[in-house]
Amino acid sequence: FTVPRKACLTLADATSDSNCGEAFTKLIEKAGPGGNTVVMAGYMAKEYLLIMEDIKNGKEPTSRWAPYFQTLPWERGTNNQEHILFWNDGMVETLLKGSLCYGEATSLREEVGLATRVMGSITGRTIRVARGEESESGFSWPWESKPQTEGPPEGLSDAIKGAFVCLLTRAFQDGDGDEEKLVPMLDMLQHSEQPNVRHAMRKADGTVEVRARSPIKAETELLNQYRSEEEENMP
Repeated sequence: FTVPRKACLTLADATSDSNCGEAFTKLIEKAGPGGNTVVMAGYMAKEYLLIMEDIKNGKEPTSRWAPYFQTLPWERGTNNQEHILFWNDGMVETLLKGSLCYGEATSLREEVGLATRVMGSITGRTIRVARGEESESGFSWPWESKPQTEGPPEGLSDAIKGAFVCLLTRAFQDGDGDEEKLVPMLDMLQHSEQPNVRHAMRKADGTVEVRARSPIKAETELLNQYRSEEEENMP
């Protein structure tokens, strides 16, 4: 099967966003390649919260990512997903302190906390407008209560964590550079050192092509190789 590039979530989707794209682009220019993941996580979190707001209000989600996002592990335990970003501080201290991964785990959690604060200032207004907490024009009468604009909107912190988990566990390299992308369907396949499918991206149009390595019987689980388990950076 094939997954066209337009069905994949890429950095370009974030930087071309009508509400936050300009601010996302400026953040990448300032932060460098390291800002790519932060921007994609912020974009995903914003879209996810808008989708959930539509569903809460009984509306059909306007985001084109709604069907795909509802398959992703935004919370601990969804699709049996586990990750230290879903843990509380007590779990990290109890289970990881003194281990080789403690420093890396706490550093990652601090980075995500910083990303939440940064994304609160970029995506906050869009989220509050969608919730009716702030007018789209920004105007309010003197007798109206002022919207609460201090700090990230409610739910953004958890959404950012979920977005980072999705990217850290499911993203594929996008081309030859530092950019990554999420590929629906392909990202649902489990890893194996003896996979029965292979995937490749067509350079001409960015389409991801998935082919069987050998004949596959009906009802057989499709298994992909993320990368060799012998590689040092294999999760």
